[in-house]
Amino acid sequence: MTKQDLMDIIVKVAPGSPLREGVDYILDAGIGALIIIGYDEEVEMVRDGGFFIDCDYTPERIFELSKMDGAIILNDDCSKILYANVHVQPDNSYSTTESGTRHRTAERAAKHLKREVVAISERKKNVTLYKGNLKYRLKNFDELNIEVGQVLKTLESYRHVLNRSLDSLTILELDDLVTVLDVANTLQRFEMVRRISEEITRYLLELGSRGRLVNMQVSELIWDLDEEEESFLKDYIDDGTDTDSVRRYLHSLSDSELLEIENVVVALGYSKSSSVLDNKIAAKGYRVLEKISKLTKKDIEKIADRVAERLIQISKTDKYKETEALLRAYPNYKRIIEKNNERINEILKTGLRKIKKIKPVESVQGGLKKYEGLPELELERIEHLKSENAKIEKRIIRVDNALEGIKNDGYYDIIILRYFKEWTIDEIAEDFEVDRRTIGRNRTRLIKKLQYSLFPEVLLD
Repeated sequence: MTKQDLMDIIVKVAPGSPLREGVDYILDAGIGALIIIGYDEEVEMVRDGGFFIDCDYTPERIFELSKMDGAIILNDDCSKILYANVHVQPDNSYSTTESGTRHRTAERAAKHLKREVVAISERKKNVTLYKGNLKYRLKNFDELNIEVGQVLKTLESYRHVLNRSLDSLTILELDDLVTVLDVANTLQRFEMVRRISEEITRYLLELGSRGRLVNMQVSELIWDLDEEEESFLKDYIDDGTDTDSVRRYLHSLSDSELLEIENVVVALGYSKSSSVLDNKIAAKGYRVLEKISKLTKKDIEKIADRVAERLIQISKTDKYKETEALLRAYPNYKRIIEKNNERINEILKTGLRKIKKIKPVESVQGGLKKYEGLPELELERIEHLKSENAKIEKRIIRVDNALEGIKNDGYYDIIILRYFKEWTIDEIAEDFEVDRRTIGRNRTRLIKKLQYSLFPEVLLD
């Protein structure tokens, strides 16, 4: 059975409903009852004895009828009492974990009939709801108050954390320091607040008319949650991903899966890799623009589209990312040169075997080195590999010169550990004995210094 099934049955017995008033009468009198909601051919087949009433439902009538031992059958909307003092005989093949006769019958009947069944215990003075494989014990008002209070405090706390995260994100946006991790953390908190609010909804249903004040508090905490999340997602989701698909993916995650930040990153449309977490990401401006009351939805869309276009243009010429790419490639440059030299030597040796006793002679014709006895195709391959090595050596010199300019910086090792040794930000923060925010801030600062050294034209923009 789904959560919706539980909600449907709770609504029917919530405080303030006519059925709940009758149930309370039965509980106060210290007697038990078995109530089946709905009537069809299946119910007719398991019904034995009793008498047909077909009268309007009132709490007083169901209370009086419950004084008899048999079950009471109501119509689907609980507006009429159809049968009373009925002996119910569900199929014994349906299993039950209950011990009392009334509750064993109730559980089997719920599974057999796929209908709501209410069992009221005479001895324990509690109410148990059944539908299919679903079983739920109604809590008394004191129990509910304690649990609702705890959930409400949790909701308040998480909403505070979410608001703080959004404020922090706004500051980072102004400094252009937002990373995928910052966005994923905020989205994770959005989903946690939503799940807690859904949890409290069940309590509100169970409280019925008594939950009016709590409902007002919850409404105050989450009144802008959907709109805030929508504009947040529009700001940061990857192109080609829509907000509804993000929500569906998040809803499909279990509580433990939601705690894994990589799963939230996937929901945003990025790859499930820890290396992605530290990538910079720019907001399109929806969330900030929504705060300006004079702007219409149409105005916001126009402005956001222009910002998005600008971001695309910037990304095409983003020397910051190009700097990071050069640093990540740097450790491999010498290995590439070494491999290329090995291939050159291999080609020369192969050529020597082919021409057997003819010794290759190096000569220069038109600026091109030739090895007498080697095929033209092999010569071209050698020249290509040498040309590639020359380009790579230039990159090595560029990076070495740029690194030389920051070697005396106290945080220089961040570059070595992050890009050459592929440490995570958390590992680097632990090594430096500082928080990850400090590492992130100084990494960005050093990359910008390297960027100006590697691409001096950026200073002219």
